Amino acid sequence: TWYHNKQGQYRYAVNGQFVQNQWVKDNNYYYYCGSDCNVVTGSYQIEGKWYVFDQFGRLT
Repeated sequence: TWYHNKQGQYRYAVNGQFVQNQWVKDNNYYYYCGSDCNVVTGSYQIEGKWYVFDQFGRLT
């Protein structure tokens, strides 16, 4: 389930728990939820490798 907060950030929850430091696949797009549980955007390093995410958090 997706959640959108007042700051414009997205979070993803499974069974009522926000996903943290994990990949999420939804509608054939990949997202990454960071340590603050928010979906990351822009350039982001995960386990030593850099990835780029669009403004919606989709892996590009």
